[in-house]
Amino acid sequence: MNMHNAHLFFAIKIVRVFNGIQIFKVSFFINSVKDLVKENNMKKIKHDPRIAEDVINDHTMIGPIIITGFILRTLELTMIILNIVYFVGMFWISFCRVT
Repeated sequence: MNMHNAHLFFAIKIVRVFNGIQIFKVSFFINSVKDLVKENNMKKIKHDPRIAEDVINDHTMIGPIIITGFILRTLELTMIILNIVYFVGMFWISFCRVT
């Protein structure tokens, strides 16, 4: 492989990384977790109907769901920032090699 054209392979990597970001949807993961918690609560209510009337205990687990959402959104933002930095760096390397 010619080392002068090696920077073109970085462009292919950039496209793959952006496709990976599009697949990583935080709202999909959060909705999946909410659905799992809802199904679990329905099973508990069928087993013990008093759980449906319980207002003291948190059966919806909304706290951990919110924290998980923040962690996933932070991870997504970190991936976006790293990809932008990588893209700018590869553009700069390609630009420097051309000039």
